[in-house]
Amino acid sequence: MRLDVQVLGKNVATLFRERDDYVLKYNGNASTVSRCPLVAP
Repeated sequence: MRLDVQVLGKNVATLFRERDDYVLKYNGNASTVSRCPLVAP
């Protein structure tokens, strides 16, 4: 399963599962202003 992450309506990253880990991969066109922290329990 893949989850698109949007900031201010723009797709900036994708969250996906790789083996037993979750990975947040920013798109190449995401500016540093669009980057967001991700907090999960």
